[in-house]
Amino acid sequence: MRSFIVWGPWVYLLCSGCALSLEDTGKSSPVDQDGCGRACGQNGNRRTFTGGASSPRCESSTAALTSYLTQKANADCASNVDDLACGIDVIITDRCFQVAKSVQINGYATYHCGHITC
Repeated sequence: MRSFIVWGPWVYLLCSGCALSLEDTGKSSPVDQDGCGRACGQNGNRRTFTGGASSPRCESSTAALTSYLTQKANADCASNVDDLACGIDVIITDRCFQVAKSVQINGYATYHCGHITC
């Protein structure tokens, strides 16, 4: 059984500008003829705290971190704006590095909250 360790905001930022875009996550849906649909709000940039994930391989750690940060962004938007996150970019602060028998990766996400227009 593989395990993932995800942890919180005590990680130092070592690399700014390293980004992994999640273009397929939280995309706006097409607006219908009446002008109704889901739109990605471009004001109010939001950010998760810095976190990390660890697993036996870099790919698994990256996927776990991406999933975790996406969940955190969606939870924030759902509780504060009543919709999901969109325009999510995962910023990698520490690329994959070995810790004992695991590979660790650290980062945070920037995002916007979507909303329904009508």
